[in-house]
Amino acid sequence: MTNSGSKKFGCLCCTTGPLSATLSLPKLGYVCGETIFFSASIENLSNKVMTKSTIKLIERDIFISARGKQRHSNRIILTHQEETIAPGASFTWSNVGLLIPPLPPSQLIYCNIIDIIYTVELSVDPSGIGFDLDVPVNITIGTIPLRQQYQHINYQYQPDANAPPPAIGAPPPDISAPPPPSYGEVAHGGATMEGTEGEGNEVQGGGTYATSYPTYAFNNS
Repeated sequence: MTNSGSKKFGCLCCTTGPLSATLSLPKLGYVCGETIFFSASIENLSNKVMTKSTIKLIERDIFISARGKQRHSNRIILTHQEETIAPGASFTWSNVGLLIPPLPPSQLIYCNIIDIIYTVELSVDPSGIGFDLDVPVNITIGTIPLRQQYQHINYQYQPDANAPPPAIGAPPPDISAPPPPSYGEVAHGGATMEGTEGEGNEVQGGGTYATSYPTYAFNNS
């Protein structure tokens, strides 16, 4: 999947040459523990110095009320940053990776009050007055890897030592099922919960709560 963008700086007859950027991903579906490999190119034909260029993994949370009103919240999960790009110069990333930490999955299909969208975004920041050039690509983060990825996940089938021996003629265990994940605390930390005072004036509940999500150990991502 590839997305491109360009922009000029200035106004009317005083515009500069274009700043253009392209972001490419080999696929759009991932699981936690997998690496997002990306390639990107930036061509700066303007007369401005680009102070930095950044690749971001952004989590966009959409909260939907019973009346259909929405509230949006953006959170930057990962970044990869490079330095300045001079006027007339260009810069290229080739097969650079971002390792996905434990995160809630995209598109909560059994929840109609929260939606989660993940975006890999290339952002180029010009010096002086001028808005960033942003080139986004939306991705999906799921919980079960594709079958062709099973061989790249660090897991070895171990039979249950306490299980009785299989009956004569029983079929062998199914090792074609998805490798079991491990679970990790969500990357952006937990939420602080306020306790409530019980009948004996003791505080009940409270503390920090962090959800854990399935993640996989890939051996060659």
